[in-house]
Amino acid sequence: MKKIILGASAAMLMATSSANAAFIMTLDDSSTAGIDAIVQDDTLAGVLTSAGLTTDADFFSGAGAVTYSGGFGSFIVNVTTGVSKPILTAPGTIFDLNSINVSGGTGSLTIGLTDTDFLRGSAGSLNFGIGGTTDGAVSASAYMDSANTEFGTGTLLGSMSTTETGAFSYTSGVTTVGSDPYSLTIYATVTHQNAGDASSFDAAVVPEPSMLALMSLGLVGLGFAGRRKLTK
Repeated sequence: MKKIILGASAAMLMATSSANAAFIMTLDDSSTAGIDAIVQDDTLAGVLTSAGLTTDADFFSGAGAVTYSGGFGSFIVNVTTGVSKPILTAPGTIFDLNSINVSGGTGSLTIGLTDTDFLRGSAGSLNFGIGGTTDGAVSASAYMDSANTEFGTGTLLGSMSTTETGAFSYTSGVTTVGSDPYSLTIYATVTHQNAGDASSFDAAVVPEPSMLALMSLGLVGLGFAGRRKLTK
C-alpha cells in the first residue's frame, strides 16, 4: 500500500501544470518498482519514500537548488545536487545535476531532475554535456519540452552511455528552442557490479554559444581520473 500511495504521489507531482511549477529531483532504485523518493525544492516535507517516511531531504533551504545526501537502495553513499534558476542564469549553465555514488553491492540508481518556466532570453539554442568518472556504467539524457511540463520529453537535447571504467565526457549538438516557456529534464543512471564501486558526474544544460561550461565538464572528468591514478 505504501508503494501504491507513493506512486500516486509521484504521478500527481509529475502531472502538475506550469501554473503549479516545481523544481523536483527523483531517485529510483532498480530493486523496487516505481519512483522511490521525490525531493522538491525548498519544502519542509521534501521526500517521500517507500518506507513511508516523510522528511526534509532538501538540504538547501533556499530556492534554486535541491540536495539529497545519504544511503539509497544498494548505494551506501549518494550525494546529489540539482541547481536551477534563480541561482543559475544565462549566459552560463542554466540547469545542472551533479552526483557522487558508492555502492554496497550490485545495483542501479536512476536520478531525475526537472524544472519548468525557462525563457529563451538572448539565447535561442541549447547544448547538453556531462563529464565524470565511473567504476561501472553511466548513462544520461536531457530533454527540452515546449509544453512546459515537468519531466517532459518533447525534444531530446542529447543522450550518452559508457560502460568503460575511468573518465568520460560527452557534449551534444545544438538544439534550437522553439517557444517560451519551456521545461528542462535530465535523467542519469548509475550501475555498479561490486561493493565499493564509485561513480561521480556533473551534467549540465547551457545556452549556445556558452561552450566553456560544457568543456569544463570534460576537464572535470579528466581531473577525477588523474587523481584516482595518483592515489592507487
